[in-house]
Amino acid sequence: SISGDDTALGWRIGAQWRPTDRLTIGAAHRSEIDHDLVGTADFTVPAAVAAIPTIGATYRDVGVTAPLTTPSVTTVSVQYDFSDSFRMMADWQGTDWHSLQAVQIFRDGGGVLGNEPFQWKDTNYYAVGAEWDFSPAFTLRAGVARDESPTNDTYRTPRLPDNERMLYSIGATWNVSEALTVDAAYTRISIDSPTINNIHSSSNSTLSGRFEGHADLIGIAAQYRF
Repeated sequence: SISGDDTALGWRIGAQWRPTDRLTIGAAHRSEIDHDLVGTADFTVPAAVAAIPTIGATYRDVGVTAPLTTPSVTTVSVQYDFSDSFRMMADWQGTDWHSLQAVQIFRDGGGVLGNEPFQWKDTNYYAVGAEWDFSPAFTLRAGVARDESPTNDTYRTPRLPDNERMLYSIGATWNVSEALTVDAAYTRISIDSPTINNIHSSSNSTLSGRFEGHADLIGIAAQYRF
């Protein structure tokens, strides 16, 4: 088992522009964050195996470091109010996953303990939605989004069998009173069936397969204003 932590700094900047009373445009950028994780690797080795000099010396508890850069994210959002009761929104979000090409773990004193290549690509996320104030008490909303995946068939593993996905959402707000508001939402996430064609670097064996998956998310929240 391996554990580690780090503290690093990043930055975020954003702006909002209202060229008309009905049109609102927003943009934001979150920077990459460079981490140098520091921790330990804890090996549990059977006594008979640990007694073998070459193995016992290799699989011993040791300090580790792992460089890791989280991606930058750029977001642009637009809202247009067609009337006082009906509005539409659209989002674009770009994630620079190229900063995370591999997860590498180094032993203190030299040597590589782990190297898992990702070779991830930059991705785009597109969404469009609408809100309708059915009455002063009820607001209805719905939306659809397309989320690209940074993974690919060559480097995708069973640990993260991700692929591009579609998100379909509906929701509502109920203003029970001037003080109490209840929100409810449902999202269906449909994932394109990912395939794996992964060659193991040490054994030169190939793992091929196909995954299927989806998710259903339900949320209910209440807010009371004193």
